[in-house]
Amino acid sequence: MEDATSAKNSFDRAEYRDAERTYEKMLNEVPNNIYVLSNLGVAYFRDGKNRLSEETLKKAVTVAPEDTFSWCTLGIVYYQEKRFDDAINALTRALAIDPRYAVAHNYLGITASQKGWQDAARKELLTAIDINPNYADANFNLAVVYAEENPPNLDLARQYYKRALELGAEPDAGLEQMLK
Repeated sequence: MEDATSAKNSFDRAEYRDAERTYEKMLNEVPNNIYVLSNLGVAYFRDGKNRLSEETLKKAVTVAPEDTFSWCTLGIVYYQEKRFDDAINALTRALAIDPRYAVAHNYLGITASQKGWQDAARKELLTAIDINPNYADANFNLAVVYAEENPPNLDLARQYYKRALELGAEPDAGLEQMLK
C-alpha cells in the first residue's frame, strides 16, 4: 500500500519517472494487477512513452477485459498517435462496457471529428456533456466542432466555448479568432 501511495503522489506532482519506477517495482510483485497496469500505462503516456503505454494498457485489457478506464486510456493513446481507427475501436469498447463514461464519449467525438464525421462528433460530445454538464473539455471540443462546420455555427460555438471557459478551460486564441 505504501508503494501505491508513493506512486500516486509522484504522479500527482508530475514526477512521472518516479511514478513509473514505483509502478514497475509493484508490477514485478503483482504482474497482473489491473490498478498497477493501468496507472503505469498512464504514467508512461504522460511521460511521452506512447509505445510503452500502449503495451502496458494492452496487457491491462487482456488481464481485465471489462476495465473501462484501460480501454478508454488506450483509445486516448491511439488518438494522440493519430491512429484514429484504433482509437475508435478502443473507445467503442470502453463505451460498450460503460455507456455513461463521459471521457470516452469526448474522445470518441474528437476522433470522429478528425475522421470528418461531424454528425457523429457532435452526437458524442453532446452525450459527454449530457452525462457531465461540467466537463470543460467536452464543451470546448464541441465549440471547435461547431466553429469548424461549413458553414460555421458561430452562435453555438460561442455558447459552448463560453461554458468551457466558465468551467476552467484555458482560453484559446485560435478558436477566439474563428469566433469573431
